[in-house]
Amino acid sequence: MKITRPQNIFGLQIGDIVTSTAIKSVSSGYLVADNSVYLQSAYPKLFNIIGLPAYSPNTLMETPATTPPGAPLGSGISGDGTYYAITTGASPFVTIYKNVANKYEKLANPATLPPGSSTSCSFSSDGVYLTVTSSAADYITNYQRSGDVFTKLTAPASLPTGAASGSAYSDDGAHMAVSFASPPYLRIYSNVAGTYTALTDPATLPPGAASHVAFSGNGDYLTVLHAAPPYLTNYKLTAGNYVALPTPLSIPPGAPSGLSYNFDGSILFISTTAVPYLTRYNQTSDVFLAADIPLDMPTSAVSSVSIDSASSVMCLIYAAPPFIDFYRGSNKNFLKITRLAVPPIGAPTNMVMSRGDEVVGLTFAPPPYVSSYVSITPFDTTTEFAVPDSLLIDSPDSPIKIISYIRAT
Repeated sequence: MKITRPQNIFGLQIGDIVTSTAIKSVSSGYLVADNSVYLQSAYPKLFNIIGLPAYSPNTLMETPATTPPGAPLGSGISGDGTYYAITTGASPFVTIYKNVANKYEKLANPATLPPGSSTSCSFSSDGVYLTVTSSAADYITNYQRSGDVFTKLTAPASLPTGAASGSAYSDDGAHMAVSFASPPYLRIYSNVAGTYTALTDPATLPPGAASHVAFSGNGDYLTVLHAAPPYLTNYKLTAGNYVALPTPLSIPPGAPSGLSYNFDGSILFISTTAVPYLTRYNQTSDVFLAADIPLDMPTSAVSSVSIDSASSVMCLIYAAPPFIDFYRGSNKNFLKITRLAVPPIGAPTNMVMSRGDEVVGLTFAPPPYVSSYVSITPFDTTTEFAVPDSLLIDSPDSPIKIISYIRAT
């Protein structure tokens, strides 16, 4: 895909972009990039080049008939958004939902519940495994799903040593990690058919109480966040165990509030409550380098961040209005996109986004405690396509948001 100015339109190929600052005729054979919808059959070559755009969750889902029993402390979602769980300080400590026709319906409680106040939860990408972390021993409770029934699994022989704060799975469910407040602050498990076995503790451990943990989708990389500098510890899966990598030269500006990887671990975002509120790392050959951040930077503290598996959509939440923002992304750049027509009811306390960016789930301190949005494409994706209103161009310096035309025939 080539970019040129209006006076240099000769010799362009289908899919090439002509930049402009005003809507005016360029030449026949070009379409204005303004979100208009066209038949795939009318422009088959162009459709093959640009495909279907990524749509962030944009439509408010109906509030579940049964809401959590109190203010949520954490949440987790399966890879495709089918299963959604919320943890609370009140019994049953975990409330599990299933997405049925874009509405979350509460499932029956597991026969064996977590031991007490539950701080967070996470699913394997396929929704087969669910881990709930708690402030009471055993500190983690693992479940396996059969149909829509979640059954408690036998506890691992080696458990966290104190109240657990977070957990995460690799996308294939083969590894699960837990962060907690007592040494060694991190425990990593292999998961084989529902049997969790602790790996040997890494030689280099987090320097203090760990708050969050996340894998790259492919499970090759693992990052643990902690309140003590350097605020993050990165690991790589090597010969069956996770080995610490060198600390990045540039570290977050303060204690992090969240983190998220894309699938292959080439991009890691960390949110903070300190300016500039968002830190991005590009990982190449096991080296994490701080990179340029979005053009439309957040202007207030970021409570959490999530990026989808393909690096096409990123979501941020805040304690202050507008409470949530979505960015359309590529491997290099991210641009803020149109805000939700129906904004959140207030400041979200937790946010989870499905790996395919189909659903984002938000939790709140006041009732009804939960709100979710689903991605609904505003045209028939089997026969139609749209030319996005802002074409995202990968530039080594910064993203470019332009009014433009695209060669269609």
